[in-house]
Amino acid sequence: MDNARDGRWGRQSRVVALLAAACLMLAACGESGTRAPEIASAADARQGGIRSQGVVVTDSFRAYAGADEGFAAEAARDALNAGGNAVDAVVAGYFALAVTLPSAASLGAHGACVVHLHGTRTAAAFGFPSVPAGRTNGGPVAVPTAVRGVALMHLRHGKLRWEQLVAPAERLARAGVPVSPGLARDLQAAGLSSPGSVWLQPDLAAVLGALRQSGGGDFAQGRLARQLAEQSAPTGAGLSLDTIRAAIPIAGPTVTEAFGSHRVHGVPAPLGGPQALAAWRGGAAATGAGGGVAGVVAVDSEASAAACSFSMGVPFGARTVVPGMGIWLAAPAGDPVSPLIVANPANGEFFFAGVARSGSQIGAFARAALAGDGAVEQAFASRGAGVTAIACPRGLRGNQQSCRAGTDPGGFGLVVPALGR
Repeated sequence: MDNARDGRWGRQSRVVALLAAACLMLAACGESGTRAPEIASAADARQGGIRSQGVVVTDSFRAYAGADEGFAAEAARDALNAGGNAVDAVVAGYFALAVTLPSAASLGAHGACVVHLHGTRTAAAFGFPSVPAGRTNGGPVAVPTAVRGVALMHLRHGKLRWEQLVAPAERLARAGVPVSPGLARDLQAAGLSSPGSVWLQPDLAAVLGALRQSGGGDFAQGRLARQLAEQSAPTGAGLSLDTIRAAIPIAGPTVTEAFGSHRVHGVPAPLGGPQALAAWRGGAAATGAGGGVAGVVAVDSEASAAACSFSMGVPFGARTVVPGMGIWLAAPAGDPVSPLIVANPANGEFFFAGVARSGSQIGAFARAALAGDGAVEQAFASRGAGVTAIACPRGLRGNQQSCRAGTDPGGFGLVVPALGR
């Protein structure tokens, strides 16, 4: 498994309500913008063509998962229901995103995660920044760093076996998934043709199968790393084995801001934590425009939380797929992403976990969502574009009735409660 650079950095039994409905498949079935009927489970939501569009209001659960694509949210929820913790959930969600929304979070992505651990009352940041490599006909290429980053995070803080978290994504790639509205939107915006209504990805399934068996380190310095270097060479991507090995994820303390007795946690520079904290303090915030970014959030029933943002630089990154591997390569970016978590270091209580298309955007949203009763709904209505978040203004363990979870009201994400562990 990877070695990390520790120390200072220089680099989420029932759903009570789902708001609004839309189809998950490419063929839309009529979006009314009105409140959807109550449903029994997220599986029913997918089968019935329902996605969240706004806020999930729950008072019977103390575990939640959310992502910018429905299958990824369900993969994260399933990890929680299998006895995993919040870290397990976001790792499973990421690998599902790599299959269902590679325009924003392929195995070639970069990004960052923040973790809050209730048991130790501590927080940690994991950064896997953009590292420029070569250039293909689709544009400049960044070294894939996300797999190595989430593998390190799982090694340190996960609970379930690694293969349990990768296997669901492998099944999705092998069996095929419906092309979601979000992916269809990105394909159209990038001028790329759609693979059809159902997307089969056998090459990617094979890579995920090998990754499931050999572990995340193999993607950075083992057989998979050599395969990545060799099979990307004809594209001009510049991913030599030495270049791949040198892109080491960074693990260490978060950048923080006081919020009464709580702490706001982001990821250090060059990622977007400083911008997130500046927006938390009232500075200028991004509007949520842009693309090529997706995230996963989870909180488990013990009040530990994890949030990860992934980026391809722009939708579909360098617009290049590694031959024989099915991996979309990312483009370099300024890495403005920063997940954000708010927790209390004295008692380990959880208050907020969220991701957005930029660090400054999630900083401003988090401050608005924690302003008091009804604030989460207002925050989504006024500044929820590009946001997926879980917020408990009065604390998850202290007052779970205050908890709300939601996604971009105009997006295609999903938030679901879980049984937890």
